[in-house]
Amino acid sequence: MLVIDRFENGYAVCENEEGTLRIPKELIAPCAKEGDVLDREGGAYTVNAGATEHRRLLAKQKLKRLLAAQDDAD
Repeated sequence: MLVIDRFENGYAVCENEEGTLRIPKELIAPCAKEGDVLDREGGAYTVNAGATEHRRLLAKQKLKRLLAAQDDAD
């Protein structure tokens, strides 16, 4: 899974299981933003909307659990 961490100097800095990868921004769908999951199709990268939404949902659930645990500890 390849996830956009940030955009920097004309590149998308992406993370995957193996580490960090810099991809020229022109190879990535113009609608892509930080946190999006990318799929490689030929020489270009497209946003995998389903995987992106799933990751965001998991992150929201994790934050909710962490906040609830913090409230319980107070």
